[in-house]
Amino acid sequence: MYITTTIDDGVATVVLDRPEALNALTAEMLSALAATLDRLADDGSVEVVVLTGAGRAFSAGVDLKALGARRLDGGKVGDVLDLPARAVTSRLTTIPKVVVAKVNGFCFTGALELVLACDLAVAAETAKLGDTHAKFGLRPTWGMSQRLVAAVGITRARELSYTARTFTGAEAAAWGLITRAVPADELDAVVVELIGEIRQNSLGSLAAYKDLYRTAVDVGLADGLAYEAGTDYAIADTEPRIAGFR
Repeated sequence: MYITTTIDDGVATVVLDRPEALNALTAEMLSALAATLDRLADDGSVEVVVLTGAGRAFSAGVDLKALGARRLDGGKVGDVLDLPARAVTSRLTTIPKVVVAKVNGFCFTGALELVLACDLAVAAETAKLGDTHAKFGLRPTWGMSQRLVAAVGITRARELSYTARTFTGAEAAAWGLITRAVPADELDAVVVELIGEIRQNSLGSLAAYKDLYRTAVDVGLADGLAYEAGTDYAIADTEPRIAGFR
């Protein structure tokens, strides 16, 4: 529901496809997105996943209109949204494939939390992003308070969340919140080029790196070093790739 997927030559493009509402997120959309990621995780033909939005937005965040008259206690949007949203962020961080967010336009709050859960993010320089939880008397429940700090540091995270201000893709890239920002008319081509660079490398190595980097963020240095040393991965193409050095 409002999620469309195309697969072309090993690249799955997943689109938040509700442009008339700036791709605002509903519980049904989040559940459909989680199910889509599950399918792609098991699809051996898919090597890289791109997550983007239709029209002029990546996503405006949670569809507050869809909440209706339901009371929001303690500033939480509630399990009806929290549970499928956390399922999505969990899958984005654990699917054994590189996930690239292509931020083509507006990207606010819950949508920004999805981007922060992706491996890499490329945005149009003019894209508008922001954490607007506090503007609406809400508090984060999909990972903003942890992943934003990890991306930009505690001082910048406080500023962005406390002011709820809008910032550009160019600013986001300068702070390290996203991978890079490019002119809007170059966004598609840059993402294609980035994916091409990624796909030159071992898919098994990439899956291992993804798991190891996730662990580094989750558990800290000492436990992360132990995990790196003690974890084995199925990397099938090592020998062919080093054969020329034998």
